[in-house]
Amino acid sequence: MSNRVAQDSDALLSRLDNRVYLTGVGNKYEADLRKLSDALLEEGGWGQKLSGDYVEQGILDIMLKLTDQPTHSGTQPLLEELSDSFDSYNEHRTVYIPLSGVKITDVDELHFGEVVLKQMTEEQKEEVGQSLHTNEDRETFFRKVRVVPHAEVTVSAEPIKAWEIAQDRLRDVLDILRYVMPFLSNEELDPDINLLGLNRSYPPLLAVHSGKVENLFGSFRHMPTDVEISQETLKYMEDLGFFKAVEFAGKEEKTGLELAVQRGIQWAADSQGQRQYGNMLLSLIIAMECLLPSERSSGSTWTSEGAALLLEHRGVNNPPV
Repeated sequence: MSNRVAQDSDALLSRLDNRVYLTGVGNKYEADLRKLSDALLEEGGWGQKLSGDYVEQGILDIMLKLTDQPTHSGTQPLLEELSDSFDSYNEHRTVYIPLSGVKITDVDELHFGEVVLKQMTEEQKEEVGQSLHTNEDRETFFRKVRVVPHAEVTVSAEPIKAWEIAQDRLRDVLDILRYVMPFLSNEELDPDINLLGLNRSYPPLLAVHSGKVENLFGSFRHMPTDVEISQETLKYMEDLGFFKAVEFAGKEEKTGLELAVQRGIQWAADSQGQRQYGNMLLSLIIAMECLLPSERSSGSTWTSEGAALLLEHRGVNNPPV
């Protein structure tokens, strides 16, 4: 591929802001480059800490070096050097993810395996800012990190992969938090527990009526609320098995039972995001099927049994669906 690019007068390799770019007519090398980087990533077994984008940058860097300084030894020494750098990669970075639907009151921070939930007060921001080396970095951090609940996830990975890993680990925690949410908040409330700005929708800003423009505002009755995490609710979370579920959710290898429980929790959490009661009930039935699989093959029979169990339980104890 390096030879093809070198012989192509329309192809251009250039470096900008520590990144290498390959430009040409129609991006005709994009698919081959992605295929090569993905194959190298899989062969090297670096998927736990590197992304395909990162490996692709390494390949482009080699191609640029060969273009600037051709060598008789070819690409092999450069590939071996690149492979060694991937093997020894061990940079730890902390990802900060703002959250919605969560209100942390009298709790400084909560540790859920490798995920830490905190309110991110001005004092906490200042503590992080003191560890940064330049005023520019400090200004960037204070500008982008708001005083809202955050998740901190520290991983050993390059930036793109770190973001992916942090989201995966956080989503397990948020799924379990959604699962226990009905027991921590009023049934009529509607917490939207998620990454800030991901799911929370905003109403249209205007409408036209009789030749006039009207400003529209959403009803305050339907505004999403926050589920409160306090010392008091932590006791309920402990009783509901929240912390045990988080513990095995973070395990690399899970038993069959742990996988079934996690799958059931994910479906129960999904029910909290449904807006129609029929879909909410269906998600809960699937959650039950994950935990209590039926030996009968009839899907309709199991659905009927699951619905009956849920409705009977609701009739006795009246928990939120």
